[in-house]
Amino acid sequence: MARTQHRPTNRRQRRRTAAKSALLPYDVLRKIGESFLETSDLDYYYNFRAAAPHWRRATCKPTADGTDTRFMPRDWILLTRDDDGFVTFVNVSTGRFLRKRLPCLRDYFFVGAATGSGFLVVGERAWPYQTRVINPFTGTMVEFRAPIPLKRVDAVVVTFSPMMVFISDENERYVQWADENSESFREREICPRWPLCCVSMTLFAGEVHVTTGHGVIASSRTEAAAGTEEEGGGARVVDQQQQRSAQTVRMDTILGPTLVEGHSYDNYYLVESEGELLLVHGQFYAGPVVYKVDVLNKVLVPVRSIGGRALFLSDSQCFSIDASKFHTVEAGTIYYASPAWLRAYDYESLEERDSGPVLDLATDFTLKCCGRPFTFPELLTSYFTAFPELTELEMKVYDGEYYYDYGDEADQDDE
Repeated sequence: MARTQHRPTNRRQRRRTAAKSALLPYDVLRKIGESFLETSDLDYYYNFRAAAPHWRRATCKPTADGTDTRFMPRDWILLTRDDDGFVTFVNVSTGRFLRKRLPCLRDYFFVGAATGSGFLVVGERAWPYQTRVINPFTGTMVEFRAPIPLKRVDAVVVTFSPMMVFISDENERYVQWADENSESFREREICPRWPLCCVSMTLFAGEVHVTTGHGVIASSRTEAAAGTEEEGGGARVVDQQQQRSAQTVRMDTILGPTLVEGHSYDNYYLVESEGELLLVHGQFYAGPVVYKVDVLNKVLVPVRSIGGRALFLSDSQCFSIDASKFHTVEAGTIYYASPAWLRAYDYESLEERDSGPVLDLATDFTLKCCGRPFTFPELLTSYFTAFPELTELEMKVYDGEYYYDYGDEADQDDE
């Protein structure tokens, strides 16, 4: 008589898995975990730690408040977002695409995705609409006291130590910023001489750098406080660095306008590329021109080649990618994108390349049926066209559901 074979229980399977996982030494496990952190694959790191208790003991545990810089995203940009909470990211350094669902997004007003990192800035749906910063790869959320600005958001940057949110307004010349303890966003007018100038903003070397539609470049810095220092039996007044916070941060002009000979329709972009800060002059009647920004000496150095990188530009956004990580993306090329077309320039020769038309993926029904877009350049252009001009809070106000005057508590109390 044949003996009945019983399948092992889940408990026995877990014991066997735990025994096998314990065979790997701690130093090997730590190197595996560090490799995920180096490429900013934070979801891989979390899954790796969750696989076995032995692996969790060998690797660092993320902090609950989400302030550990090792577990903050880098080089991710948000491509698409839908009403069901599904988001699509791409890492511009590794070429990895990630689509995941974030149900928490349905509970907040969406403000924007941080340039160069992947943080999502949102606001509470109930007054006073306080700001929140979500790490979509770890699930942690940092709560701010300041309400989200009721303005058209053009760019968002999140800095660390301490965490601060910087926001530039579309078709305005202001930059606003706040930290976790700020009661409201501070504001700095970057370019008072020219109204309605586009503001491009990026994070470089731990500081926020901003340029306007006329090539003015400003940078954040911490104010110095006067102190005393003993010298030769006496005391002298010296400048001492203050603790960094929204109250001690200033936006000071460091360059410009140095390129005033351009056309009124020209755009200027700041972008971090391979450890350098670049200023891209998008000329209306000619090809683009790229400069390296020497922040220390406060000069612009012309760039003859962008090497193996590719730059993507729109009316107000810009990012740099490693062309070797993306098929059909040509190295040394600058792409101009709009909802209707995509134009490519070989930067070294400034010859225009025929990249073909790019149709509006948000409105053309036939593209949804045939699975467009077909190339990575076409897909990456959705970064510029996937989001509306108004923030969700601003759309709610303009739709007439209720009236909200930013910072006006009296009106809310009357309601």
